[in-house]
Amino acid sequence: MNLPFFISKRLSSGRKASFAGMIIKLCIASCALSIAVMIVALALITGFKKEITEKMFDFWGHVVVSDTEINQSYLPVAVDTGKMNLNQIRQLSSADLDQFLRDGYWARHSRSGEGDLIRSAQRFILFPGILQIGQEYEGIQIKGIDVDFNPVFYDKYLIEGEPLEVDPSSFGRGLMISEQTADRLQVSVGDQMVVYFVLDGNQITRRLEVSSIYRTGLEEYDQKVAFTDINLLRQVLKWDKESSSGVEFFLNDIAKMEPFATLILQEIIPLDYHAMTLRSRFPAIFEWLELQDYNKYVIIGLMLIVCVFNLMTTALILVLERTNMIGVMKTLGMPDRQLRMIFVFFSFRILVISALIGNAVGLALCYIQKEFGIIRLNEADYYLSQAPIYFDWPSFIAVNLILMVIIFLVLLLPSSLVQRISPVQAIRLK
Repeated sequence: MNLPFFISKRLSSGRKASFAGMIIKLCIASCALSIAVMIVALALITGFKKEITEKMFDFWGHVVVSDTEINQSYLPVAVDTGKMNLNQIRQLSSADLDQFLRDGYWARHSRSGEGDLIRSAQRFILFPGILQIGQEYEGIQIKGIDVDFNPVFYDKYLIEGEPLEVDPSSFGRGLMISEQTADRLQVSVGDQMVVYFVLDGNQITRRLEVSSIYRTGLEEYDQKVAFTDINLLRQVLKWDKESSSGVEFFLNDIAKMEPFATLILQEIIPLDYHAMTLRSRFPAIFEWLELQDYNKYVIIGLMLIVCVFNLMTTALILVLERTNMIGVMKTLGMPDRQLRMIFVFFSFRILVISALIGNAVGLALCYIQKEFGIIRLNEADYYLSQAPIYFDWPSFIAVNLILMVIIFLVLLLPSSLVQRISPVQAIRLK
């Protein structure tokens, strides 16, 4: 039997009402609160980053391939999906990417997988236009979508109407606008409006019908982008059915976004085409999201300091309260090391109890927020209507383990006071 652990257990179970007992209760409460704050902070910050990132990717895709001249003019530049080798890109596998990263090249004729790298790919055309309803005008980017448009977008963000119908043999006249645009123009599903396009100095007019209304919460994009049938824009631009402004690729693993873009840029697509990740396209947003990690580290660090000081103070009080017992144990021949471990184990038991309570409280608060959305946010400022929660179990477990290890090591400091206690003076103090 481990004697220090046994004695610490008996001291814990036999604790009576005293000043030290009150201190221990306060220590448990403060440490539990600190741990609960860590859990909630982790869930909130991780959820916030995850939700914003997913919205951005749902809107634009992970990687976009377009012509290198697309940023030099407000007019769309045609990209030929056949020339792009779209089918070849779709067949890429994770093994192909691993080989490229390892060897610096891609074996074009060795199919090591079945295209498990790409979840979906969708063609699009982005063309500026002006919406008119009555005497109201609204400048906007019209995004033409094809039959391969990501259906997840409708599932998450469509709030009124039906998904756009895209007819490969003709072109539809449906228009999906954002809730902000609908509110500004005072239109609803079923209303008709005129859309003006300018091409080569000529004004082209089309009458479209609002078929659906969406809301992503990304205010600056919602108010600038409307969706319609890609074939309508092809007809306006006089493009063939294989042409588009570019192709958006959705990957199964976001961590492979950068190497995937590098692979297709160097090995597959023509030199006059460009592959750009969403991170490089909108760096400011992703840099802002990465700054949230600093908040997470600061909160966890502060709460860890609170736990450490509380437990160190409690350990010192326990040692001082049990001075007489320490003197008796030393007289009976117990080594200082074992005496120290009695108080380390005693304090560690307090930490375990605090951790159990803190994790339970923190997870309960996260569950309540996730299910009922009690904490609301200004969507215009935070891109979200309520505080998001994501149960990142590996991070929760890692934080608890790190907390346990650090505090266990730190508790060795106050327990060293045992070595300075003289058996004769300790017994005389009784």
